[in-house]
Amino acid sequence: MEIKTSSMRRTLIALVAALGVLHLAVALPGVLPLSYVADLDSESGLGNWTSVVLLVAGAIGALLVAQRLPASSTERRTWKVFALLLAATSIDEEIMIHEVLATKVQHLLHLHGAEAYGLPIIVLALTPLVLAAARAVRRTLPSPVARRVGWGVAIVFFSQVVVEEIESWATAQRWSGAQPIETWQYHVIAGSQEVLEFAGTCLFLMAIARRHAMFDQPLVVSVTVDDHSRPGSTPSMNEKLRGESAVASAPAGAAA
Repeated sequence: MEIKTSSMRRTLIALVAALGVLHLAVALPGVLPLSYVADLDSESGLGNWTSVVLLVAGAIGALLVAQRLPASSTERRTWKVFALLLAATSIDEEIMIHEVLATKVQHLLHLHGAEAYGLPIIVLALTPLVLAAARAVRRTLPSPVARRVGWGVAIVFFSQVVVEEIESWATAQRWSGAQPIETWQYHVIAGSQEVLEFAGTCLFLMAIARRHAMFDQPLVVSVTVDDHSRPGSTPSMNEKLRGESAVASAPAGAAA
């Protein structure tokens, strides 16, 4: 199986663009009968499902990169950690751990407004870890791959600290009613934050695909099933079909 990075890039761009357009259509009343499906800000929508799928695919891809590297390689360990982080993020997208933590931080610090006010504080508290991880990526991964990972981290970090804060303000304004925000304005802000997250995830996938392309041999994934590996095992379905086919095609005299 050969991974073509150019085709993958075009596919991911088209996917993110389509999700962004569908999200904006939510702001137009009567356009989409099931608006929550296309709303990227909805945890039960198509956007959240797509995010989980992409993150899981990235985790699997990163793990496959690690398996192709020498056992003692520092880069191999980096890819395993990267795969673990992507898998953990996919779980978080589904069970909303960061939203719960954001709410607890909001109550602990007596913040006013939307629950996401606590999220930028959490992300900023993790800044030293993010910088340490960026340094490890730069030192252990090839330059073209490290550059894509670095940009992906920067975009996700910006979306979670800056754009998330703007979205929180807009949400608070909608709830308070003091300075009402138009529906389409809120959807543009919320959609921008989600699209930036998608962009970061897509850069991670492009980095993984680029690293696979740097190997001398293309990635080969095969599954072998040995039906006779255990004593007393019965013939496989394919063997039965081959046997029946041979009997059916044999001459009548030979069959007798």
